[in-house]
Amino acid sequence: MDKLPSLAEIGRRVRERRKAEGLSQKDLAGLTGIGHPSIIALEKGTGRLRLENAWTLLSVLGLAETGGTVSLDVEGKSYDAVYSLGDGMITVVSDLGRKTAQIGGFEGNERSLAERLLSELVTERRGER
Repeated sequence: MDKLPSLAEIGRRVRERRKAEGLSQKDLAGLTGIGHPSIIALEKGTGRLRLENAWTLLSVLGLAETGGTVSLDVEGKSYDAVYSLGDGMITVVSDLGRKTAQIGGFEGNERSLAERLLSELVTERRGER
């Protein structure tokens, strides 16, 4: 088994990818639901990070082993999200919110399910207006 990376190494990887994606620390905090001060501390290699939050950060930034990104265009507007997989579940996170579902019959076609969940987030948001 490979050794788990240190908190400082996770922070370095998160900072590099966040910058490469053009995200601010506040943007990343908003996408992940993790507090802005926690993002700052992580990138400095200090503080503490729950395993759940580490997974969320790595998944959102595409650094986790499973997951990816999806995009959806609705009436000329583009919506983007990231998704992560684990324990038979899929979680989609975008600036519209977060949605989790069982993978079920979508095994092998998780991207399609992620797009469907993003579509549901868009529909829900548009219905609020």
